[in-house]
Amino acid sequence: MKLSSRFYLSIPLIFTAVSFSFADTIRFRDGTHLLGRVVRRSAQEVVVQMEGGMVSFTPEEIVSIEVDETPPVPVRVPSKDKSTPSSSEKKPAAAAGHAAQKAEGMAHTLAEAVQAVAFIGIQQDDGGFGLGSGAVVSRKGLIVTNHHVVGSAREIRVLLPDSSGKINPEHSRAFTARVLKTNPCYDLALVRVPTPTPHYLGLAKEETVHPGIEVVAIGNPGGLTVSISGGVVSAVRSMADLNLGEINIPACEHLSPRKLAGFTIVQTDAAINPGSSGGPLLNRDSEMVALATAMAGGQGLNFAIHSKHIREFLGAYAKE
Repeated sequence: MKLSSRFYLSIPLIFTAVSFSFADTIRFRDGTHLLGRVVRRSAQEVVVQMEGGMVSFTPEEIVSIEVDETPPVPVRVPSKDKSTPSSSEKKPAAAAGHAAQKAEGMAHTLAEAVQAVAFIGIQQDDGGFGLGSGAVVSRKGLIVTNHHVVGSAREIRVLLPDSSGKINPEHSRAFTARVLKTNPCYDLALVRVPTPTPHYLGLAKEETVHPGIEVVAIGNPGGLTVSISGGVVSAVRSMADLNLGEINIPACEHLSPRKLAGFTIVQTDAAINPGSSGGPLLNRDSEMVALATAMAGGQGLNFAIHSKHIREFLGAYAKE
């Protein structure tokens, strides 16, 4: 199934005041299905509301829709009495403190962060198969990974952890992911799965990423799902720091020498192994400081792409 789905950022007001029990079953041509409430059907698209937002599909992707004939029972959200000051209005200092807290769904703890790490399986154009990891970066199905993980993929299938943080390849539902953008030079790729992702990772600020901080790497090395290793940031290096002389990388020909020299990698002794590529490197606040990309086998020399490049790469998608 080649998904052309997209989440609607502007949801009609009716859905801000009611909550439905989703019961329609949408079955796709690749054999998968999802549960939601079909809110619009036309010759161009089918729009489905799910718990985390709305997503649309082309009619060609869908085999059948089993509509629940039971009328949805709305759960009304009581409106605030504007004559009564809210707690935030009474206590501006508390409101300011609340604003500094992490957004809803953003991982606060390691247990929550684990639920934001995806297992990625790919089928390549030449018939081969590959495995990798990915970091969920929004509640709307966005996952960042490495270009070398998905760049040659004919099909990308993603497994997400359950509420306990576990992935069972035999029983977990696999979602077909669609590539939204790639940057082969920086070895980054962004894909989307057609399902809400309630837990996601925030990005660490550039100034907080420095040698000596404790980090954990989460990924799926060798297909062993949700594996965690610990270590520290050993160094933060730019291409200029490596003193490689004139750099000639075909995938980076579009970059100016100055821009390429500023490309920054995070060196760590946290274990990164085949299958961990695309997995996050997290600080003690469960913020992503980098994305695992390479290793020097058995030497404790492992490398990840700095969070500043991930933030730049995401661009407008970061606002989702």
